Amino acid sequence: AMEINTNISSIFAANSLQSANSNISDSVKRISSGLRLSTDDPSSIGKADRLKAQIVSLAKANDSVNNGIGALQMMDSSLTEISNILLSMKELAVSSSNASSASADRTANDSAYQALLTSLDSASKLPTLGGTSLLNSASSLVYRVGAASTDTFSVSTYNTGYSALGLTTTKVDDATSAGTAEGLIDTAINTVAAYQAKVGGQMKVLQSVGNVIDSVTTGATSAY
Repeated sequence: AMEINTNISSIFAANSLQSANSNISDSVKRISSGLRLSTDDPSSIGKADRLKAQIVSLAKANDSVNNGIGALQMMDSSLTEISNILLSMKELAVSSSNASSASADRTANDSAYQALLTSLDSASKLPTLGGTSLLNSASSLVYRVGAASTDTFSVSTYNTGYSALGLTTTKVDDATSAGTAEGLIDTAINTVAAYQAKVGGQMKVLQSVGNVIDSVTTGATSAY
């Protein structure tokens, strides 16, 4: 009779060794990567991928928010300079409208006034971002401020050139012209002040959005 000898104990031992090696391999992967493996909890992999996508989107949104804040800070600084130029122009207009000013004084005042008009235009053209003028055209810049594609925020741009402010033909070389210029300058000063208020308001909104993004990113990263 033929007899087949089978070593059951060795088969059990081999199976146990294979299982142990597999467990050791998984443990090494966990330790080296700091991550759970798909074999640990397959149902959580989709959730983790979605969280990772959210974290990446939020990081880009945070960069975008900071760019928007940078643009607004640039505009705010330039608007302050433009306001100072307008105040200097008003001083010259008041001086020329004064009855005690001589003709030579008014001529000198007008020369300085026209130079300030040129400076006003230069100050308006100077602030740009990525080739886009911030104070030489009335438009808007759209920034991404969240993980979703619909999470956007529009930063308004303005035109503060002397033509846009209604100061194109103004002069202060005589009392009548100086009086007219003074009224138009007052209007321009109020317009620029309104722009500054809007810029300041939008800056506060974006700063708050940035704080929210930081908080959400921290929570998503912890969950991931």
